[in-house]
Amino acid sequence: MGLFGMLKKGISRSVPSIADIASSERVKQEEAYNAWVEEAERQHRLIQEKTRPPFIDSPCGPFGFYPFPAGQYVCLASLRYDSKTGEVYEDSRSYYANRTAVGLFLNDLCCVESLLDGPKLGLASLPVLRTDTARFVALDNLVDRIPPNTISMSIAPLTPTGKKPRYISSVRFSSCLTPDYDDPNCYRGFGAKGSGGTFWYLENGSIGKAQIDYWDGTVHFRVKFKTVAGSLVVGNISYSDTIGVDPIVIYRS
Repeated sequence: MGLFGMLKKGISRSVPSIADIASSERVKQEEAYNAWVEEAERQHRLIQEKTRPPFIDSPCGPFGFYPFPAGQYVCLASLRYDSKTGEVYEDSRSYYANRTAVGLFLNDLCCVESLLDGPKLGLASLPVLRTDTARFVALDNLVDRIPPNTISMSIAPLTPTGKKPRYISSVRFSSCLTPDYDDPNCYRGFGAKGSGGTFWYLENGSIGKAQIDYWDGTVHFRVKFKTVAGSLVVGNISYSDTIGVDPIVIYRS
């Protein structure tokens, strides 16, 4: 073998194959993923260490709050990790509705869901979309752990420039029957059966916008409400019935 042949053979051996490149990249990706998981677990542990159990607190804000009346509520603080400082800080508080607050919110929920009139929306085949309010749990006393199917309110902070936000508070709710696959008589569909959503309130106490999701096995309706000329209306309705397939918009105002 001549000098040129020896050089050619040496060069060919030094060039990595596609399989070698792919293998090396997979190792890098796996190392990066493992590092991300390790960091996420570390942050989670820090948050868990400083998470306090539910406590009693009175909502307070620079501009009032809706729809809960003034008083004391079961409260849960939400913590967040600051990647810049490495500190864990309180991000927000959720106040859980007692029996009185549940009753007041039900009035708002009823008014909003009354807008879901299929024939009036031009959707004659739209099923009756309503929240099962019997599942709601009112927290009149302090509990060790927040149960499912509650109604909670959060007060929005001032904007970074010190101004009032458009939506001064929000209320989240959930009313879902989660399948118990150990019970042969229980609902057997995919995921939850029920509904859940968020209402955002304006400073005058009215609902500025809202979103409600309804599930029944693989069937999912998402309804978004918006304010038009001072009145709350249905903004759009999306529908899906297959897991992994993008929903389609079946109504838009």
